[in-house]
Amino acid sequence: KNILDYSHTCLTTAPDHPHYGEHGDYQDYFHYRTSLGKYLKHRHDKEIFYGSLSAHNLRNYHLQRLRYNPDFDRLMKKIDLFVDKII
Repeated sequence: KNILDYSHTCLTTAPDHPHYGEHGDYQDYFHYRTSLGKYLKHRHDKEIFYGSLSAHNLRNYHLQRLRYNPDFDRLMKKIDLFVDKII
């Protein structure tokens, strides 16, 4: 799925979310307003990678911020286990 790493905004979002999910209707390309972003937007290799907007990722990949957490269900199970232990 070309996932490089997780952005902080994706951790609490399920893959099936209608707006931010894997097939949601929102796509975040606002980082391409910078001159570096304009360069990357016009690169010939248009394969999109998903992750955080780190300097490394912006320099090396045609990037879209990851909007959802592919491991959301596993995260929720761990949170449920944690809550069960402290209640």
